[in-house]
Amino acid sequence: MSFVWAGLAVLLLPAPGGQAPDWVRALMTMKPPLAPMAIVASIVIAILAHLIVMRSSLGVLIRGVGGNQRSVERAGWSVLAARAAAYGLAGIFAVLAGIALVGL
Repeated sequence: MSFVWAGLAVLLLPAPGGQAPDWVRALMTMKPPLAPMAIVASIVIAILAHLIVMRSSLGVLIRGVGGNQRSVERAGWSVLAARAAAYGLAGIFAVLAGIALVGL
C-alpha cells in the first residue's frame, strides 16, 4: 500500500523528498541537561497515557472492556464505543511517535 502513498507524494510535491518542519526538528534535537530529548518526550507521553487510562472515565471504561466485556455491557456502556475510543487513542499516540521520529 505504500506505493500508493509514494505515487501520491510525487503528484503533490514538485520533486521527490521533503523534510520535517523546523519547529519539530528544533523540539526533538533540543538538549535538556539530564537526558536526550527523545527520552524526555517518551517519558512525557507515557505519563500522559497513564493519566488518561488511570484517572479518566474513558480509561475506566477501556480497562473494564479489557477486563470483563460482559460486565461493561451489563452496566449499560457501549463496548463498541469503548473499543473505538481505544483505537482512536492508539492512533493519536502513533501520530505523536511518528512526529517525534521525524524530528530526530
